[in-house]
Amino acid sequence: MIFFVEDLVGSTTPSGQEPVRRGSSSLLCCCLPSEPSERASRSMEAVARDLWPRAKLMERLVHCMAEGRAPRQGYALLLTTGGMNPLHRGHVQLLHQAEECLQKQGFVVLGAWLSPSHDLYLQPKARHLGTIGLSDKFRLEVARRATDSDPLVAVGEWECAQEDYWPDYPEVTEALQAELGGGIQEFEQLPGWSPGSSVTVFYACGTDHAEKCGLYLRGLGRPGTGLVVVPRLGDAVGKEKPASLVFVAEPAEGAVASFSSTKVRKAIAENDAAYLSEALSPQGAAFLLKPESWEQEQFESDFLKLMNVGAV
Repeated sequence: MIFFVEDLVGSTTPSGQEPVRRGSSSLLCCCLPSEPSERASRSMEAVARDLWPRAKLMERLVHCMAEGRAPRQGYALLLTTGGMNPLHRGHVQLLHQAEECLQKQGFVVLGAWLSPSHDLYLQPKARHLGTIGLSDKFRLEVARRATDSDPLVAVGEWECAQEDYWPDYPEVTEALQAELGGGIQEFEQLPGWSPGSSVTVFYACGTDHAEKCGLYLRGLGRPGTGLVVVPRLGDAVGKEKPASLVFVAEPAEGAVASFSSTKVRKAIAENDAAYLSEALSPQGAAFLLKPESWEQEQFESDFLKLMNVGAV
C-alpha cells in the first residue's frame, strides 16, 4: 500500500479518542494584534488541560526540583507553529535548537510544544500550492507518533480546537501563556520560584518567518514572551536583542537538517519505510505505511488523499 503526506501532525489512540483540531501559521502571519484577542480569551476559558499536554513538562519539573538550582534568567516554555503537512524531525529539532540557545542565556526550559496549523488556514494554502491538505486531526496524529519518545517536545491541540476561525501564531502563543505562563500549582516547588513568578513563553521560528513578520525588531511585542530564531545552515540572520528577549539559535547540522516535507512525501509515495523511520520515527512510519484497520477507518479521507497522490 502506498501513501503520501504533506505536513502531518496528530495522534490517535487505540482507545478511540480522537485528537482535537489544532493549527498554526506560515504565509498569512505578518500581523501582530496589539491587544489580547477577546476570542482567544473566551476560548481559553474552555481549554481542557490536554490541549497542552503536560506529561513531559511534569517530568522536567521533577528533574528541576531534584537538581535544586534556580536558573539565572528564570524558567521558559517553547512553542512553534506551522502546517506540518507532513511533520518531520526538522520541526522537532527546531525546538531543541531553541532550547540549547535559551540554556546558554541562563533559562531553564520546562516544556515545548508543536502546534500544527488549523484546517481553515492549511486547506486553502494547500489548494493554492496545488498539493493535498491533510486534516488537522491526521496531522496531529502523525506528530504525536513522531514525538512520542522525545523527552521535551509535545503536541499542542489548542489551535486546531478553535471553532470557525484559525488563530494566528501570536494568539496561539497567548493561549499557551494564559494556560501555563502565569504558573500552576506544581511550579511552586521549583527552585527559585516565589509568589508572583511567571514563565516566559518563547516563540521559535525560522529566519523567513522572523524577517517577513518583522520579529527581529521586538519579538512578539508582548510582556512575558520572547523569540528564538532558528536558522538553517547558510541563512542570513538578524541581530539578537537580549533586552527584548530576541535570540538567535545555532542551526541544526547533520541528517536532521536535510529533512523536508517534499522528501517525506516522496518517501511515502515510494513506500520507503527506512527513510520515514529516520525522518519521523518508526511509529510515524508504521502509521503512514501500515495503518491498522481502525486507523484507516478513522482517517479514511486522509489515506485516500495519500493513495491518490501516490498513484499520480
